[in-house]
Amino acid sequence: IQSLSFFWQQAPDWHIKKHAGLANTVSDKMPKILFGGGFQTEIEVYKIADGKISDDLDKELSKKAKNQIETLMEKCEFSLRIRTGATTESWSGHLFCKYSYDLSLSEYPILEIADIRNVEIEKVRGITKAIIFKNWFKYGSNEYVHKERYTTDERGFAKIENKVYKLNHATKDEIEVPLEIMTKAYGLNEPIEPEFVFEGVKGMLAFEKPNKLPNPEFLDSVYGASDYCGAISSLDGLDEVLSEIFAEVRNNKTIRYVRQ
Repeated sequence: IQSLSFFWQQAPDWHIKKHAGLANTVSDKMPKILFGGGFQTEIEVYKIADGKISDDLDKELSKKAKNQIETLMEKCEFSLRIRTGATTESWSGHLFCKYSYDLSLSEYPILEIADIRNVEIEKVRGITKAIIFKNWFKYGSNEYVHKERYTTDERGFAKIENKVYKLNHATKDEIEVPLEIMTKAYGLNEPIEPEFVFEGVKGMLAFEKPNKLPNPEFLDSVYGASDYCGAISSLDGLDEVLSEIFAEVRNNKTIRYVRQ
């Protein structure tokens, strides 16, 4: 197996090990590469004639809609979140974001970013039907996971379903428990609803964006590949070269002795 011959796998504990940091640099620079020019919002609202959308642009409503969208983006910190998302997508291979709400924190939707460590996708014939966001927590001596399932109801309206599971590490089982566990663990004043439907809002309030598909390492995976897929050996080799240089300096092997 190639990975067994990698420097980071073979080097003894006493050996000097240095990361070149190239992967970190690439991911951190990704937002600047993609969004260095900033964002520009363009909204067009067309007039309705005889119950049908006409070709006439309603400039007044377009301007009003643009102002509302820009206000919403500002309140949701869209610019900051999307830049964080670009970094996340680069190293994790898949980006997930969701709109949640907490009126005790903000009267506006809250935009959150997550990576594949905390998310599951439900797909049917390649179509995403639900996105599940996971949040692990402890209560007493037990560990739990809260699964927030973003999907739609039979009418196509946005829906969020909440479930909590108790973790059994010995058997690797998840046992569903009442939502009151989470209410107690976080000291919430109000109970958590099992599900909530946003009447009139079409589509899911969660979104996904794979970095690279198909995943060249795992062809059957529904999750995208990171920017470093296929480059692990090169990055490992670069770390080995850098570590050897540091080791040479540490061992004073660069000093040349001259005999007369």
